[in-house]
Amino acid sequence: MLFHVSFCSLISLFSPSGSAIDSELHKRTVTSLLAYSGLLHYSNLHHESLPAIIPRSRVHAIGAFFSQLFRTILHPKFILFLPVLVVHIPAYISSNLAARLLATPELPETIALSKVVGGGLGIGVGYACATAALVRALFRLGLGTI
Repeated sequence: MLFHVSFCSLISLFSPSGSAIDSELHKRTVTSLLAYSGLLHYSNLHHESLPAIIPRSRVHAIGAFFSQLFRTILHPKFILFLPVLVVHIPAYISSNLAARLLATPELPETIALSKVVGGGLGIGVGYACATAALVRALFRLGLGTI
């Protein structure tokens, strides 16, 4: 019944009747429908297949989350990923900081640009620290002299 009410209100929102349409509601609805359509298109999904992938309840969603989390952490390749994660942590932190401090929230392009610049600086810091730690370790082992 709720679907029927929502569908009828969508029809009345887009019908060319002479009634006064709330322009803000109309704009938000069109934006949401376009985003939904784009997500379906770029994720290569069809509307009919959505019930199979959308969690049915909060318990189901939490179970799916922890299942994926444990499957990821217990995978052997995760151990190989950890050193790379440590080196890239400054990039994650600096990109989010730059997006919060430097970007204009109304312009998504500035958010992306700030994240790229901040992430680039952070990755430089991460690799510099990793290289310094590696050189220090080599000198301690006596392998630093040529």
